[in-house]
Amino acid sequence: MFTLQKPMHPGEFIREVYLEPLEIQISTFAEKIGVDTSTISRLVNQKADLSYEMAIRLSKAFGRSAESWMKMQIAYGLYRAQDKVNLDEVETIYTPRNLDAAEMQDHEPYINL
Repeated sequence: MFTLQKPMHPGEFIREVYLEPLEIQISTFAEKIGVDTSTISRLVNQKADLSYEMAIRLSKAFGRSAESWMKMQIAYGLYRAQDKVNLDEVETIYTPRNLDAAEMQDHEPYINL
């Protein structure tokens, strides 16, 4: 199985990079981005994953793209999931062949069913 380096949860990032250094309270931050305090509390305490809607709010609040926030969530989610999947139970169905770009246009992918 592949092993990813442990990425930072988006909530941990918010807390360590923005809230603590700027001395912003969770309640103040929640009010400024238009969500309940409990929503931000769950996020910064890593009890909730980042939603698409929250990524858009954070994009406006901090000037980072919503995509960058979601990439952070995806990396964290994949890291957490890697220990839950037993790859020995998964059968390989498709094996890419070594073809150059010109050959790729002339061939369908090889699928082993």
